[in-house]
Amino acid sequence: MGRLRQAAHAAGQLTKSGLRRPDSPTTPAPPIARRSAAEAAAAGPAQTHDVASALADAMRIDGALAVALADSRSGEVLAADGDVDGMQLATAVAGNARVVRAKLDTLHDLGMDERIEDILITLDSQYHIIRTFAERDGLFLYLVLDKPLANLAMARFKVATLERDLEL
Repeated sequence: MGRLRQAAHAAGQLTKSGLRRPDSPTTPAPPIARRSAAEAAAAGPAQTHDVASALADAMRIDGALAVALADSRSGEVLAADGDVDGMQLATAVAGNARVVRAKLDTLHDLGMDERIEDILITLDSQYHIIRTFAERDGLFLYLVLDKPLANLAMARFKVATLERDLEL
């Protein structure tokens, strides 16, 4: 179990399944916007995932080191799995939340009515994928991959599928 999860468990903020307790102090996210039947049919069959199974599936992506579900407004980790030696996942999520907000502000300033699908950050030894939610403003999946072990195209595809199928 990673240090972040151990601290959250010790503070009584997580359930036994690793999800944040509803009564722990957080900024509530807005209600989820559901897809219409026509949109769901157009998207094809989907396998619904709860948060814990979605994070577990993300950790099975080749090269996965850590994954988090996060809120870009508060910079808070809502759920996480994995551990990256020497990296504070909560600090990385908070910084990437600022990246998402900055990009959204830039799109607004440019008058572009577009949505961010994902943001890719490449380091010497890692890929960092930030995948925003199409139907839930403010939330994003953050995946850290070991660069030599990862297939970037496949990882982006799998993260997009997890985002689409995640039941919040």
